[in-house]
Amino acid sequence: MGTREATRRDVIKATATLASVGTAGGLSGCLGDNDDGGNGNGNGNGNGNGNGGNEPPLDYSQGPDAVTSKSTAMMDMNFQQFLNDEGLKTILEASAESGTGGGLEEQMDRVESEQGIDPRRVSGMIGFGDSAESMGGNMNVQPDAYSGSIVWTEFSQEEFVTLLEENATGEITESEYEGTTLYTESESGQVIAYLGGGAVTFGSEDAVTDTIDLAAGNADPFSGEARSLYEETRDGPAQFVAQFPDIEEEMSGGQDGGGGMQVQGLLTQVTWVSGSFLYDAGDNNKGMAMNVRFDNEDAATQTQQFMTQLLQQYQAQLEQSSNESDQQLAETLSKMSASQNGRTVAISYEDTVENWAASVRSGAASAGGGMPAGG
Repeated sequence: MGTREATRRDVIKATATLASVGTAGGLSGCLGDNDDGGNGNGNGNGNGNGNGGNEPPLDYSQGPDAVTSKSTAMMDMNFQQFLNDEGLKTILEASAESGTGGGLEEQMDRVESEQGIDPRRVSGMIGFGDSAESMGGNMNVQPDAYSGSIVWTEFSQEEFVTLLEENATGEITESEYEGTTLYTESESGQVIAYLGGGAVTFGSEDAVTDTIDLAAGNADPFSGEARSLYEETRDGPAQFVAQFPDIEEEMSGGQDGGGGMQVQGLLTQVTWVSGSFLYDAGDNNKGMAMNVRFDNEDAATQTQQFMTQLLQQYQAQLEQSSNESDQQLAETLSKMSASQNGRTVAISYEDTVENWAASVRSGAASAGGGMPAGG
């Protein structure tokens, strides 16, 4: 057993860098937050094998089978698909330019320069955990909750260890679990382990050790309603499913009547959320779909009606503006819809790559200038 100096930030930074924060930044911007490979989707066609000298014990192409059975949530991001699909690159370029003024390549070059890691050497990432425990009823992230991630890279174990050593400024404790070295940050309790073949797992200790057990064939993978809902989502470069936390107690002291109270009441009846972002919708189109499942059909009906009305009202409001960005957002909203199937409400949007990119730029412009007149 040994120690190294590193802060919590360093432990997470080392792994997050492997997860290609620079690339993820482009994605989060357009949604809101090289070797050729990974030309598929997170459900199984991605090439996550890395190039660390052997095959990873858990492969990115396994999708839900690489996620532990205790999990009630998973999120899959196929970085190589974002980097190699021309339509996705166009959208990410728009996001990067709107956020930093620089292009996607410039962002990745900056990450490599500052962190010493080339984001292009990351294939994909799957995050997982107990979403209800992680968020809790107050919707705040709980630091000691069951949660983890696996990142598939081209890095050897030697490169991985060197990365930790170069970023060490606080204490890291080394231990062993079933033949795998665990690197634990003493203050936060966060654990990181190199699985082999370029695959790295990090998170809470129980999530990491469960992943090691799963890789060894000594544990069961993701299953139940969570897996079924995930597999029902559209194949795309970013997919997720999560059990919604019980927030009824938190909402009990909410607003006094009105639309806010209606929304709060509906939120207490949400049981699951899932979705797919920037999936291929054919004819140079990309799509986004988010599914919200309720514990009863009446709540789904009310939500579908509420969302349809909200979209229509905001679209009409934007159309009254003379601002070009507002007009573009109004056009975007005209292509969004809320539909219902039993207890599930689906909110979807499909458009051309060019219009997606224009919407990203318009969204950034409107965010900087506030709501349109009259809002």
